[in-house]
Amino acid sequence: MARQQFEFPFFWSFPPYFTLQPVEETRRKQVALWCELILRWCKHHQVYKLSSLVAEDTALFANQQINRSLNGETRTLLLQVLVKNGNGMWLSKSQSQCLILWKKLPEWAAALHEWALSIGMQDAVTSIEEIMDGEDSVGTDFARMPKELLMEAVKILEQQRKAKLFKGTSADDIGIKFFA
Repeated sequence: MARQQFEFPFFWSFPPYFTLQPVEETRRKQVALWCELILRWCKHHQVYKLSSLVAEDTALFANQQINRSLNGETRTLLLQVLVKNGNGMWLSKSQSQCLILWKKLPEWAAALHEWALSIGMQDAVTSIEEIMDGEDSVGTDFARMPKELLMEAVKILEQQRKAKLFKGTSADDIGIKFFA
């Protein structure tokens, strides 16, 4: 089934929105619109990581039709706001890579738990790789999910006593057991 084409909002074709606005109230609205767009775009395309680096342009941050793109400083600011609001996590101290949480971590954890129970994983140990790349995850939000995000969701489930992590002999050898 083909995915529908993403529809950008009106402001994406308005050149001033690609430049951080100097008036505080206008900037606040601009940042909120951009953050909402980032989350919608990432969810639509199942993009989990974004870069603040201009060299790594995406269709999200650059509108070729109006010859505009966000600079690195503005991208970093937008990603910082997403992190502050619980919709992102920095993957590097340099703040060049951000994990985009189009669902907040508790929502990811709840969805993961519900999915695991729905396919009969209760009280059975499965691997992280099986969740990310296994047959049961095809067509779900967990397919090709970054390991960093999956591990954070599992940590929440562990705190709620709904899952247990098992570490094997290597760093990549990690199992998860889900509980009802």
